[in-house]
Amino acid sequence: GIPDSSFKWASYFNMISYQCSDDIFSLTELEHCIIRSNMSPPSLFVAQFVLPKSFYDFALKRSDYRINFALNCGSLSNPRIVPVYRSEIIDDQLDDATKWYLRESVQVKKSGSSALVTLPRICQWYAADFGRGRPIDVVCLVKKCLDKNVQELLPDNLSETDKCYTKKVQNAFKESAITVKYAQYSYKCRHLTLLQDLS
Repeated sequence: GIPDSSFKWASYFNMISYQCSDDIFSLTELEHCIIRSNMSPPSLFVAQFVLPKSFYDFALKRSDYRINFALNCGSLSNPRIVPVYRSEIIDDQLDDATKWYLRESVQVKKSGSSALVTLPRICQWYAADFGRGRPIDVVCLVKKCLDKNVQELLPDNLSETDKCYTKKVQNAFKESAITVKYAQYSYKCRHLTLLQDLS
């Protein structure tokens, strides 16, 4: 039946397979051995036991944190729309997928001079894909993708430049001016809608 827990999801993604030319790949192999092959493995404990260790010459060689937001397994924690990715506009599509995901899932609550930032759980699972893997790195990268009114709740000097590594910004985190937490991940399935090609 429909998977509703992390263990059932792992089993499902290892069993369901697609034939691509003369090869057969499970969903897990497609994600972790081909699409995410050069990116960090998930930090979940169970991942070390269920992820395949295969290597393919045609796997993607470049890591890109936006891929985390483009992959959609159909859970309630993912956007309900799914585009058909095309090579000629893939960069724009990855930007859009990242914005859709983050605008639906990131919350910022300001109280005085402090802010509580709630990020999607995948930002914790794949933290090493975001700069140095610290919460500050994730927030610096995702800030530009948020709605303007949400961006304004975060410090001006928090951007994806080297300013993220200045003492002032790091001290803001240390002094709890900015607190990061991660939302619970829902393993319940949802119906997905194919995004119509607007080009």
